[in-house]
Amino acid sequence: DNPSSALEELVKRVVAAATAQWYPNIDIRIMNPPASYEALAAYTSGYESWAGGFERTAALFQKSVDLDPDFHVARFFLIKSYEHAGDSRRFDEQLAAAEDRFEEFTPFERIRFEYCRLFGTNKPTDVERLNLHRQLVRIAPHLKDYRTNLVFLTYVLNRPRETLEALGPLLPTFRPESSPMAWSPLDYAVDCHHALGEYAEELHWANIALERFPDVGNFYVAKARALSALQRADSVSEVIEKCSRERLRVVPYLSSLNTEQVMFTVALELRLHGHPRESGELLSKVLSRLERRLTPVPSRDPDPNDLVLYAAALRADGRWAEAREPLLELDRRDWDADDVAGALGVIAAHTGDLEGAQRAIDELMAAAPRQSYFWRACIAAHLGREDRAVELLREGFSRGLRFSLRFHYNVDLEPLWDYPPYQDLIAPKG
Repeated sequence: DNPSSALEELVKRVVAAATAQWYPNIDIRIMNPPASYEALAAYTSGYESWAGGFERTAALFQKSVDLDPDFHVARFFLIKSYEHAGDSRRFDEQLAAAEDRFEEFTPFERIRFEYCRLFGTNKPTDVERLNLHRQLVRIAPHLKDYRTNLVFLTYVLNRPRETLEALGPLLPTFRPESSPMAWSPLDYAVDCHHALGEYAEELHWANIALERFPDVGNFYVAKARALSALQRADSVSEVIEKCSRERLRVVPYLSSLNTEQVMFTVALELRLHGHPRESGELLSKVLSRLERRLTPVPSRDPDPNDLVLYAAALRADGRWAEAREPLLELDRRDWDADDVAGALGVIAAHTGDLEGAQRAIDELMAAAPRQSYFWRACIAAHLGREDRAVELLREGFSRGLRFSLRFHYNVDLEPLWDYPPYQDLIAPKG
């Protein structure tokens, strides 16, 4: 009876159906669909420009919401972009606008809104975020982004079994063409298998990861540490040689390791798994390579990341007095003040400089409350106060210090490696 109205409704349904096929993070079975191509296009442009700056991203999500106020997924990302940009006024405005439409939300969208609201009063804890992401994945187990976020949260909360369960259906899908970060979930997988003592599974996935991402140093570490844990340390040198021939992708923000970082981490893993000779030989190679790299060159300052690694390698080699100089150079260049103070405090504690150790503790407590727990624990461990070190780490974890596999092999925590209360603290929680 009303062809024009019917045609308008048909257009909306076709756009919604096409969306479900075209864009993997939208599912019209659990979300209000976009009613127009223009709103969808603005949303996808905003989503794809996330790394390019939050002002542009927010403008695109705002355009999508203006075109289609019922497309609530765009509204949630608009709120999130203002939160990331630190624009509290517009964040509060959009949160209030969303709350006014709460009755229109699907069950999935209501959880997404609760996730946005978490950021309205203060920064939510990882545990609060974890609980909501569990609900999102329960409703939409097929949506990759929410499952990937669940993987991250379970990992930093030291729940490797749950991490692997969340990763399970996704692991075969991560390939270089997927995204610049496509290697990251595989990195979580090998770490979790290692934490659980599943070294054969770690080796299996490390080999798959190296086939897909031969330029990511983390997977050379995974393969080498799995071999060392399986008492096949004689094969580790082959992994290092292959890594040395590869041009590694080094993007610090993404935590991809360069060759020297790979070698240093493997040297510590060899030591941890009872191969001191192989560890010492590899550590010597790391120091030699770094010393060549750090040889003064006119008009070029040493890479600060090399100085950080050199200082850590010197500590691992027992050359405590020498380890101060690269750290003092970093201090002169205003490098990360907390890490410099922490490492200098460890050296002071190890060498019996109680005044220097206390000075570092005071500086850390004044500057970086969360991260200070890690370094204060390291200092306490080198002062022979293992119980206090564990107490500090436990408090740090309760206050947002994030777990990673580095707690197993970190050289500054070496006095705790065989300490039962520490082993209990870092043992997998789920």
